[in-house]
Amino acid sequence: KLAEDLKIPATEMYYGAHKDDWDIQAFKNTLGVLCLKGIDSFIIKAVHLAWSKGQKIVRNWQKDCEQKATTNAAIDELADFVDKEIMNQLASPADKHLREYVTPGVTMEALFKTGGMSKRPLEAKVQTLWGKVHHIFFVGQDPRGCTSYIGAWQYNRDKTGWDFNGMLGGKEKRDEISELVLNKAFDELVTHSENFATAVGADVMRVDFFIGFNDDNSVDYKLNEAESVSGARYYHERDGLARAWVDGYVNSGRLRMTPQKWNQIYQETEDARAANQLD
Repeated sequence: KLAEDLKIPATEMYYGAHKDDWDIQAFKNTLGVLCLKGIDSFIIKAVHLAWSKGQKIVRNWQKDCEQKATTNAAIDELADFVDKEIMNQLASPADKHLREYVTPGVTMEALFKTGGMSKRPLEAKVQTLWGKVHHIFFVGQDPRGCTSYIGAWQYNRDKTGWDFNGMLGGKEKRDEISELVLNKAFDELVTHSENFATAVGADVMRVDFFIGFNDDNSVDYKLNEAESVSGARYYHERDGLARAWVDGYVNSGRLRMTPQKWNQIYQETEDARAANQLD
């Protein structure tokens, strides 16, 4: 609803429910409708679980729709999966924020395709801080089948950064797929992400978009999901973000330092050093 209000292109949702309004029969009926509409692939995702738990990708659905017996069996299997592996599961204790603040739920959406030889959608993960884009990193496979891992391809807000060919603006020729994204999607990704983070009111927010490539060299993008806590293990970026995040509170006057606070922080630091036998 928020993406629609902000006019942000998003993946199509076929079904969504929280635990308190979960209706297994309604879910089964929706799967039957997908058969009638000729939908051949989709993804089922838990909204309250991390690290791909409670996730199932369904392909060749129309094959299961050919006979009534196979259709009913397939529908029952997926409904049972959602009921047991999503609606009746909680996030791990390590993901305490998900356990405490996110209501268990499920969403079933269209399966996005990047195109070409990509077997896993390419995602642009847009990290915002205080309502402004800090950087964008890419994970997944581009249409050539080239895989990008965290840190392999990244842009900063001012369009500096690097891609598969090295630093942008350097002597190396810019990667052709990277150039398409910069020229035909970057500005819109920034605008949509900043509008989304501002509307949510989040000081830190990661807004993820699927990226698709067409034969005419046009670039499509669809909002996939948003994260208030990023699991990206990239120390230097996280450290820089953390410092800027804290500085925002300090500069705004909402985190005033006092002699009592300073003495407490100093003592806790000294105690931690002593406990770990540090000089």
